[in-house]
Amino acid sequence: MRLRITIGVVAAAGVVALSGASVSAAPATSGATPRRIAYPIEAELGIGLTVKWSFDEGDRNGPCVGQWRHYEGTNEVNGGSVGKMRGGLEINPPARFIVDQKLNIWALGRGRGVAERRLTVTGGTKTVPPGGTNCNEEAYVPPPNDCGTKAYSTKVAQFRPEYRKLPLIGRFRLEDWLTPRLQGNPVLSITLQPMGPLFRACEVRGLEFPTSIGLPLLPRDIRKLRALKAGERYRVAMGEDDGWKGKCAHNEPATGITCTFTLEAHIDIRRVS
Repeated sequence: MRLRITIGVVAAAGVVALSGASVSAAPATSGATPRRIAYPIEAELGIGLTVKWSFDEGDRNGPCVGQWRHYEGTNEVNGGSVGKMRGGLEINPPARFIVDQKLNIWALGRGRGVAERRLTVTGGTKTVPPGGTNCNEEAYVPPPNDCGTKAYSTKVAQFRPEYRKLPLIGRFRLEDWLTPRLQGNPVLSITLQPMGPLFRACEVRGLEFPTSIGLPLLPRDIRKLRALKAGERYRVAMGEDDGWKGKCAHNEPATGITCTFTLEAHIDIRRVS
């Protein structure tokens, strides 16, 4: 399969969004040249992201002088579009002698989400009194935070085509879905983040909000979108075989830090005319 990317600029509702991609797909019939397809779309998206993490500072079992801390946190965000996102789709026929079809699909609209964060911090300070031999430990009292559940809205919920470099099945990491590439596996890059900060004193690791999360776009999806008729709908969704859960990064330290994720996403696309 040949994959190729082109980048263009599209303006909608007064907001400029980046879009454009090329995705390989075999012609509908042998020896036939697919015609250009272009139509306006309405879309709805939904996404759920959970990141659980922990890390340590200092050595709880080390010498009897110094501090140690243990942090555990969960960041969960669920949300989607509000009303219809509007955009367009275009599939151009392949260039001469190249059997790939160039896809450009995007949509922009309003969205809403709910973010829930939890943070637990434990620790202590170990000292030896002057002239003493016993090890004393004073419990650590963490500063107050504003973790909890907060709803948010955004005017720039969107998706656009990008590429990701994805590993073999079973070795997916969250970073694989977030890092844009110039070539690789085609995805629809989803963003659903608030217009400003929600938390000011709640530590988070991994990913704060759904930003540039890649939803796999398979050759069968391209074929279905090409054949879509006015008024018909098609759903692009992340399945259990698409690396929807696992570790956050490939090169995490062996000890002291953990980070895992769970991800669900779908986009419903309707051809308007």
